[in-house]
Amino acid sequence: MRLPIHVIRQILKEPLLHFLLLGSLLFVLYSLKNDAAESSTLVVSKEKIVQLETLFESTWKRKPDETQLKSLIDNYVLDEIYYREALMLGLDQNDVIIKRRLKQKLEFISADMMSLLKPSDEQLSQYLHNHQDKFRQDARFSFRQIYINPDKHDDPQRVASDLLAELTGLQGPDEHLFGDTTMLPEGLTNSSSRNTDRLFGNGFSDQFDGQPMEQWVGPMFSSFGLHLIHLESKQDARLPELDEIRGAVVSEWTYDKQQSNKRLMDDRFRKNYLIVIDWPESLTGLEKQAAGSD
Repeated sequence: MRLPIHVIRQILKEPLLHFLLLGSLLFVLYSLKNDAAESSTLVVSKEKIVQLETLFESTWKRKPDETQLKSLIDNYVLDEIYYREALMLGLDQNDVIIKRRLKQKLEFISADMMSLLKPSDEQLSQYLHNHQDKFRQDARFSFRQIYINPDKHDDPQRVASDLLAELTGLQGPDEHLFGDTTMLPEGLTNSSSRNTDRLFGNGFSDQFDGQPMEQWVGPMFSSFGLHLIHLESKQDARLPELDEIRGAVVSEWTYDKQQSNKRLMDDRFRKNYLIVIDWPESLTGLEKQAAGSD
């Protein structure tokens, strides 16, 4: 007896049928790739058990008890079984996430190998000399300031000059009575030029060059207005000695070596392959651009 067409279509829409078909397909693939599955052996070595214990202890700050250790081993066994079964089914093929992870692992291995290198003092000194901008320390200042708001005065320059004349020779608590109200700090202690410019505006600290110490000078100009400055201490920008910043130099040297080694590895790997790019017709302009950049 033939089933009506609408009945056949209804059956084909059943999720259970889809599940059975998918299961049958996986079974066929499994059978094709698993001729030696019954003889497969999975060994959990003593070293692996110690590693599982160590990882547990580093997380929970105590050793696992017997039940927890058994659970760790069971989870490891299942992880390994699923991994092997997935490989036999070819589930690792054409998976972008797996490809990226394997690429990362290879890069990590290369980086770890480079981190084992121990640079000599001569190498570090040369690196410090060649990359002074990375390690040069900013100038630092300690100063007090009095603010003149240009929006509150018809002639803020004259106001600044008059205040400067009043302040000459004055060294006491009455200084805070001068100037206009502002949210800016009354002064900074041992502040870097970068931090000073962050608060007062780009280039503000450059005006400190050549200024005398321990006396009121100005006006100096910021993003906010005019300032009278009492410079109390100044340390010029400097390149520290190697022994002062050895850790930072070693870290930067190692990072640069890792990046250089990665570029060499990229180039070496590329040379092992004939790379053919089949550009779509809609991207022929990119093809020409790429060809012209070689």
